[in-house]
Amino acid sequence: MNEIDRIAIIFNQFKSRKRLQRYVEAVHAQKPGMIIDIFPTENLADGRNQAQKAANSGYALIVSAGGDGTLLGVVNGVLGTDTPVTPLPFGNGNDTAKALGILSLDDAVNALLHGTVRQVDAGRCTYHDETGAAQQMCFCSTAGLGLFADMFLLERRLSMPVVKKILGDMIWPVFTLVALLRSRNIDTQLSFDSHACHARLRLLEVSKVKQAGGWPFTPQARLDNGMLDAWMVHRINRLQAIGLTLRIVLNDLGLASPGRYDYFSSQPHTNSFGFHHTTSIEVSPEQPLALHAHGEPLGYSPALFELVPKSLNILSCPGED
Repeated sequence: MNEIDRIAIIFNQFKSRKRLQRYVEAVHAQKPGMIIDIFPTENLADGRNQAQKAANSGYALIVSAGGDGTLLGVVNGVLGTDTPVTPLPFGNGNDTAKALGILSLDDAVNALLHGTVRQVDAGRCTYHDETGAAQQMCFCSTAGLGLFADMFLLERRLSMPVVKKILGDMIWPVFTLVALLRSRNIDTQLSFDSHACHARLRLLEVSKVKQAGGWPFTPQARLDNGMLDAWMVHRINRLQAIGLTLRIVLNDLGLASPGRYDYFSSQPHTNSFGFHHTTSIEVSPEQPLALHAHGEPLGYSPALFELVPKSLNILSCPGED
């Protein structure tokens, strides 16, 4: 890795400035000459613009100081450039940071000083905004349609930071159960690469990481495996929804019924359709389903998820694969 001597921090200003200052002080204690510029941001579009400007200004590294939503903006700002990014995990899920072995402030400092820049895949989702216009957003964590997107919309409307702080990762099973009971199956046409199928869909999640919100929905997923891991829930009633939520809590998703819970991975036996090694997923429900990326509500279906291979440079802890 080339010497990193100048970094830009895209900082979610709703997160702890004290934690940010501890990171800066820890870096300067190890490398007093490091130039660190901080760019506060308060929303996805601003984070994207700030990251794009930093990449064009010649920073050696862009640090995303926030959660997965902050990282979403940073990734879309730097995609198409050679500038590497790395997360400084200040969020609740921190799914990409966990995949990179960055679980704490100390890990983030270790990655900066001794880590490895890897070229990884991104996903790209094409969706529709509230006016019906087609939009695109790239992601390196998770994106999806249906139940989880409804859950993130509910979370945003309720705005319960205190409850999230108390429950931690347990907030997601709670919200999942609420969203499951509120949701219903929607007749949907899907295409996995060239393979078409039909499902009465509750949710579809596409992922480049093993865990989402601390739960291993896609255990075979890798940032650089050249495919899109995905899982979907379909043909499920409310009682079965409660059972599925319990399996999420107990990490027993492997026991979920094929044909209701299907995991699309590198192996054909993990889903009832026999599809595997997917790089493109098209979803066309009879009724619009909400869509999210990195837990950020974006728009609605119909949607197309595509692999963008080896398109992002990302800094991880030493030894992480």
